[in-house]
Amino acid sequence: MITYLQSHMRRHGKLLLVLVMGLVIVSLLYFGPARSVNERGGGNYEVYGETLNKADFQKAIDAFAFFLSLQYGKPIHRNDVDNAEGHRQILMNLALAEKARRLGIRVTDEEVGQRIRQMPVFQDNGQFNEQLFNEILSNELPKRGLNEKNIQDIVSMQIALARLNQLISTTALVTPADVDEYLQLISEKIQIAVAKFEEKNFKASAPPSDEQLRAFYKKNAERFRVSKKIKVAYVEFPVPAAAQEATDEELHGMYQQNLGRLAGQGGTVPAFEQIKSLLLKAVIQQHQQEAVNKVGRAATDFSLKFATDAKERPDFKTLAAQEHLTTKETEYIASPADLKGFKAPDQLAAEILKLSKDNPVSLPVPAADTIYVAHWLDTKESSIPDFQQVKDKVLGLWKREASLKLARETGISARARFGQILAEGKTFDQATKALGLHWDLLAPFSLREIVPADPNRFTKQAAFGLRPGAVGEFQPDPTGGFFVFVQNRQPADPGKLEEQRAEVVAFMGQNARGIILYEFHRKVLEESGLSPLFAELEASPNPK
Repeated sequence: MITYLQSHMRRHGKLLLVLVMGLVIVSLLYFGPARSVNERGGGNYEVYGETLNKADFQKAIDAFAFFLSLQYGKPIHRNDVDNAEGHRQILMNLALAEKARRLGIRVTDEEVGQRIRQMPVFQDNGQFNEQLFNEILSNELPKRGLNEKNIQDIVSMQIALARLNQLISTTALVTPADVDEYLQLISEKIQIAVAKFEEKNFKASAPPSDEQLRAFYKKNAERFRVSKKIKVAYVEFPVPAAAQEATDEELHGMYQQNLGRLAGQGGTVPAFEQIKSLLLKAVIQQHQQEAVNKVGRAATDFSLKFATDAKERPDFKTLAAQEHLTTKETEYIASPADLKGFKAPDQLAAEILKLSKDNPVSLPVPAADTIYVAHWLDTKESSIPDFQQVKDKVLGLWKREASLKLARETGISARARFGQILAEGKTFDQATKALGLHWDLLAPFSLREIVPADPNRFTKQAAFGLRPGAVGEFQPDPTGGFFVFVQNRQPADPGKLEEQRAEVVAFMGQNARGIILYEFHRKVLEESGLSPLFAELEASPNPK
């Protein structure tokens, strides 16, 4: 296979990178977040009655790690991606590939070669870099125990699975009647009334006894846990601002370096003077990045002086003074919220919380116009305070929980009674008066208009599918809960519906295909014998 490809690519190059790019669809579909486990020895799985041995399974893991290394530009190895979710998803991949084979889907060497040649992401002005291909092929693959055949198999599998998905997806049908019904449902204007039951309006009838409070504390002890806190000393490496100017030589150099990227349709490149202002911005950004890199190297060199196996590490304050750096100290840090006034508090807190007596110095943390390096001083381990220490917090939480429970119980009861009164033939106003309910009236809306930032999003969605005069079920929420009454529905403008039809057809088709593929994957799991294993992994996603 590779010989065949090399005969076609001898004058193009970057073949290996393109081959590895063939992993992207399969790998991103079949690998999830790392969880650092060694599930069942990392192999010896049964798929369609055939045993997948540990060596072959680890080849797949190594290939994925290699792809990530190229994608992110840093070393990523087997241990970084060998995890329970990864095992589960690659097994799904292999089961689908076997199903594709049984359905008669075949992939030829020529098709794999064509797929590689068509991938533009690794092209430089339409040509591959053969030298880079040869270097990686001869140097990187052997280090990872991979060969050309491993890469070929994964690219071939990606093509087969794409064909399988396309074949199954063609069975998903959406009728015009379905589209009409859905269009009307999401586009018509709805007017609703909302009855809210919020915990702030309810209070427990009697305070808890000391015994009740202690029992509540014991049951909810983890909710009072104090996070680990770390105190550090730190230094800052300031990054100077780049000069907001550039020489003609730098501008022309930037222009020449990017001729390929600047070419538009038909290969036309804009004249230098037309994009001079853009080139200036690019050169300034380059200068700024060079300044960051220079300071970053200095911060890294400083940090690495503490990476020693010697019994005594250098003293942080002393070394900082020798480098003409000012040492400062933080209070105890448990989260980014404790780093008020710092730049990039999320990244800095993440590094600080990794520190310990045995790992005392952080990696450099870039933050706008400075780079931090932190040094561990002390740790207060996570703990659950004694009952007496947090008694006031326990009482406050107990009161809120009691109020929340009372609010929801009242709301559930009110909704049931309101529905019963309506069923007896009474009007909305009569039922409201009988129960003493207060309603919030929302302005008319369509389900299509609801956006994530809408504070009434969940309230409006509760009206989905309810006819005028209907009352929804009680819906619990973080503050208590609510139920809605649909007062009116106004049909949408037919002209506007037609404008939206194409978009809705595409949306419904995509959903239908997703459902078909989900059901197909579930059947493949059963057919291949993987269902029990997947159920086990779902129940215990991080086995030891």
